[in-house]
Amino acid sequence: YAIRSREIRARFCAEYRSDRFRFDLCAELGAAAVRRRGFYEKELFPGALSYGPSRTVRFAPWRLKALAGWSFSPRSYLEAAVMAGAEPPLSEALFYQPSYNNRIVDDPSPERTFAAEASWRRTGPSLDMRITAFAVAVFDGLETRRYYDDLASVYSDMMLSQIGRLYAGAELGAEFRLASRLALRVAAAESRAVYRNDPAVVIRSDKDGHVISDRSRTLLRGLDLGGSPRRVAAAELRYEGAGMWTLSASAAYAGEHYVSPSPLYRMRRVWDRAASPEAVGTLTGQERFPGAATVGLFASKTFRLGARYLSLSGSVDNLFDDRRIVHSGYESMRLRKIGSGAGAGVEPFGSKYLYAYGRTCYLTLNFRF
Repeated sequence: YAIRSREIRARFCAEYRSDRFRFDLCAELGAAAVRRRGFYEKELFPGALSYGPSRTVRFAPWRLKALAGWSFSPRSYLEAAVMAGAEPPLSEALFYQPSYNNRIVDDPSPERTFAAEASWRRTGPSLDMRITAFAVAVFDGLETRRYYDDLASVYSDMMLSQIGRLYAGAELGAEFRLASRLALRVAAAESRAVYRNDPAVVIRSDKDGHVISDRSRTLLRGLDLGGSPRRVAAAELRYEGAGMWTLSASAAYAGEHYVSPSPLYRMRRVWDRAASPEAVGTLTGQERFPGAATVGLFASKTFRLGARYLSLSGSVDNLFDDRRIVHSGYESMRLRKIGSGAGAGVEPFGSKYLYAYGRTCYLTLNFRF
C-alpha cells in the first residue's frame, strides 16, 4: 500500500525593527489531502475496502504567529510570542489499519494548537541569564492504536479523538564566569504535560470492522502524558586551559517522572471487571518513578600540527553506575484474566520500562585539516 499526502501552503511574513522594538507577524494558510492506495486485496476486506484508492480526506491547515520584543539596554531584552493554528493529523492516525484496510476513522478533524511564550535575557561581564515561561493548549487530537483486546478476544483498532493536552512550564539557564578560564553553567526547568479532558473512544474489530465499543470515554483528564520528567536541573563546572585543555564536571537531576498511561485501562468496560479494589487502583492510577541524579566527567586536549588540529577527548557518564534509573515507561494494552465464573476478573499486565545506561565511557579522536 501507499499513503499519499499532498499539501500546499502560502505564507505571509512582515517584520518591523527600531532601535529598541521588534515586531514579527507571520500568517500561513494551506490545503492538504491524504489518501491510501492498496496494491493487494485483503480477503477479509474485499474489493475497494482494501484494494485501490480510499476516499480522500481534506484539511485546511493554518497558522498565525506574532512576536514582539523590547530591548531595555544592550544587555537586557524581553520577548513575547503567541501562536494559533490547526494542523492535519498524522496520516497513519487517519486509518484504522493502513496495512490492509481503506477504512478511515470517523469524523477526522485537524488538531488545533494555541501557545504563548515570554522570555527575558540578560547578559553581563560575569553573568548571562535567560528565563522563559510557556503554555501550550492542544485541542481535537487524533490517535489510532492497534492491539489485542483481551475482553473481546480479537485483534482490534482503537480510535481516540477529541484529545486535549496542556503543556506549561518555566525554564532557567545561566552561565557564571568565575574566572577568565573557569565557568559554571546551570539550567533548570519545571513543567507540566497533562491530558486536559477525557478523549472519546471507538474500538473496532480488526477482523471484520464491527464495533466493539462506541461512544465511550477514557478517563485520562489530569493524568501526566509521560515520556519526560516534570522537574529537571543540571550544572557544569568547566575549565578551558591555556594549552587547549578542557576539563569539566557535571551533574543532572530529574524528578516527578510518570509512566505513559494506557487509554484502555481507564475505560469503564475494563475497570468494571477488575478482579479486586487493588486492581481498580492499578488500572486507574498512574505510577510515578523515583527521582534520579547522575554525575559526569569530561576532558579533552587539542594539539596543533601546523595548520591542522588533532583532538583527543574522553568522558564518563553516570559515573556512579546507577542502573536503577528509569528513563521512560508505558502501560501495556493487554489484560490478564484471572478466576472463573462469578469470581472472574481482569488485572493489568506489568508496565514496560526503559532504563538509562549504566556507567558509559567515550573516547574520541578527531583530526581537522
